[in-house]
Amino acid sequence: MYHQVKFVYSIQLGGLICKTIHILKKHTN
Repeated sequence: MYHQVKFVYSIQLGGLICKTIHILKKHTN
């Protein structure tokens, strides 16, 4: 159970990081 929650959390965190990088790239260009 704990591993499943950790897995979902890591996916959400990864998505958030990707969105942040995308926004930063938009601002710098």
